[in-house]
Amino acid sequence: MRLSYINSGDSEPHSDIPVKQDAGQYTDSVSLKKTASLLTDMLELAKLGTWEFNIDNGLVSGCPLFKKIFGLHDLQIIDYNQILRKIPREQRPEFRQAIAETTAGNILNTEIAIGKQKEIWLKITGKLFCNGDGSTKKMAGIVEDITESRNKENVKNNMISYLSHEIRSPLTTLKLYIQRSVLLAGENGQEVIATFLRKADDQVTSMNKLTDTYLDQAAIENGGFKLNISRFDITRLISEIASDIQFQSPGYQFDIKMPPELLLQADRVKIGQAIANLLKNAVKYSSTNSKITIQCIPQSDFALIIVKDQGIGIEKKDLKNLFNRFYRVKSPATSGISGYGIGLHLVRNIINAHNGQIAVTSNPNYGSEFLFTLPVINAKNSIVHQ
Repeated sequence: MRLSYINSGDSEPHSDIPVKQDAGQYTDSVSLKKTASLLTDMLELAKLGTWEFNIDNGLVSGCPLFKKIFGLHDLQIIDYNQILRKIPREQRPEFRQAIAETTAGNILNTEIAIGKQKEIWLKITGKLFCNGDGSTKKMAGIVEDITESRNKENVKNNMISYLSHEIRSPLTTLKLYIQRSVLLAGENGQEVIATFLRKADDQVTSMNKLTDTYLDQAAIENGGFKLNISRFDITRLISEIASDIQFQSPGYQFDIKMPPELLLQADRVKIGQAIANLLKNAVKYSSTNSKITIQCIPQSDFALIIVKDQGIGIEKKDLKNLFNRFYRVKSPATSGISGYGIGLHLVRNIINAHNGQIAVTSNPNYGSEFLFTLPVINAKNSIVHQ
């Protein structure tokens, strides 16, 4: 094999790029093109579209199927904002956060719905690619049409929702009978029976809470996650919830750091549910007598809320999946702790629905810190979004 150099016709070559001058070069090139064409056909047959996102200039490119899915097949040049406009407004905060996390080095794995007349569900996966010197160059990955599987999932969620509603009615009746029996047992001096009945009442309460969680989860998956917006003091809400959980968990030290008053315009019940989930997790994964801190720090246009514990902590490899539905950390430290992997997924959806952001930092054996933001009402009583 002989090597020569590319020369544009000038007296000196412009570069020292070796070029093969044998018959195998052409054969290899044709073979590579055929392989690339076959791979593209196979991906499209599997309803998988490929895409690239140039972070420096904000331009997006993709295969014909990618352009067809997003309704951009007539465009030669596509920018990030054109893709964003195809995504429903309520899903954009979560999509932006997923892109930001991928830019920071995490794997992109998100689901979105597009289309006004006919809803199409897409699963977008990808990762960050860098130059040899470590500088960021692009993001690339695959988009998959998951509408069929998503519709099946919706049928399942509708069934869960129906069963949860059906279960709630007899549970409510059962709870009333138990509470009435506790009173009768107490009046007749049967304290042992009253104690057992109170424990049964606690279990019915737990069942009701679990039912509510499944109903909320089904609503999220079916796109029926509705907010009941009202104006309230987040300081008072946090104090109430922390006080209730402290009463239920007397062996823990609660350190509550709040401003005198901070007004939000949000869904009070759902924000309360998110805060309660984080505090209960702090209790669940911490040892008795350890300290749990909840802090609210007012900023110019948002409130930063922090829940910190001194518990078992979370390994770095688990952090990126922590908010995914049904994900649970598997380790010797968590083997005896019950859970369904729904709570944190629900918390993230509640915060995202309010145009907030949520993050977590953790050190194994030293504890975890969950931080989230919520837009506040400014001095003119208008809503300030991030």
